[in-house]
Amino acid sequence: MPTEPPDLDEIAATLQKANVGLEPREQRHALTLLRTLAEGTPVEVATLAERTDQGTREAAAFIEGRPGVYRDEEDRVIGFWGLTVAHMPPHAYRVHGRDLFTWCAWDPFILTPWLGGEAEIASADARSGEPIAFRITGGEVRDLSHGDLTLSFTLPDEWREDVIAKFCHFIHFFTDEASATAWTDANPDTFILSLADAVALGRVWGEQTLPDLDGPA
Repeated sequence: MPTEPPDLDEIAATLQKANVGLEPREQRHALTLLRTLAEGTPVEVATLAERTDQGTREAAAFIEGRPGVYRDEEDRVIGFWGLTVAHMPPHAYRVHGRDLFTWCAWDPFILTPWLGGEAEIASADARSGEPIAFRITGGEVRDLSHGDLTLSFTLPDEWREDVIAKFCHFIHFFTDEASATAWTDANPDTFILSLADAVALGRVWGEQTLPDLDGPA
């Protein structure tokens, strides 16, 4: 049986409970790490230390203490909070002229305001494989390849262990509601999320996660 979708307020409340809860200084470090990663190369601990005006040991401790951090064999950060410089299809994400990837279909609506407000997204319907594309600019979604673009969604318990496997693998794009319904019907504990609701929830999540910062870049 398909999961009955909760309303937007209920989803937002559940996301708030799962939020990592950072102090203002940690929020600045997290945003700096994301923006440095968005430059398109793996991030050295020393680079983060320099850009956040802290020691290398403190920067390393910050990285070690965060959920949702992925590193390469050289211990450089290659993925953080939905953004990665690794080749990770299907969610291609182009920002500031650099080709990156997001972990799931929802990530662009969170990341883009933090990274300057402009992005190009290219992905695919998780069921049919049909290409999907759009732009985000000024908080709005434009140039949609499909006017009925829809997402699948699930609710997390917390952002701790294996967030990609437990959350991201269930958040996909679909060309329309019919395609999304066929997929969510076959995947327990998932439901359909409209594009408008995905944008709104991304804004809410961003404000909940970095509430003490001044806003977009």
